[in-house]
Amino acid sequence: TSRYKAHDLIRQIINNTCEAAGGKAEIRIEKGYPSLINDAEITSLCRSAAIQYLGDDKVHELPARMSSEDFASYTHLVPGTFYRLGTGWTDPERNFPVHSNRFDIDESALETGMGLMAYIALSCLHHPA
Repeated sequence: TSRYKAHDLIRQIINNTCEAAGGKAEIRIEKGYPSLINDAEITSLCRSAAIQYLGDDKVHELPARMSSEDFASYTHLVPGTFYRLGTGWTDPERNFPVHSNRFDIDESALETGMGLMAYIALSCLHHPA
């Protein structure tokens, strides 16, 4: 994978730089979670179901980002997709990042999220990947 090629390149650069300076390097790269693989067909199915359930104005495609997520392990075993459910308030003064000590979920998002998951599951029954 690209990740392991990058690890090899990092090792090569470090070892060559150290060797050129007369030194040696000890390199330890933590593997972490694997890359998240959003299956195109599953993603399309879930996006369509979300639009049907929530409305087109509530479903947004987010830019790709480099973050870590343990869910990624599942996508290496079965086709899947990862989506984010908004849990913020309409009042921007109450919105804080998820890992902030001031974060407070708008609990109505829990009902929305449960309904959306059920709707997606039922949609998948009618359109198996």
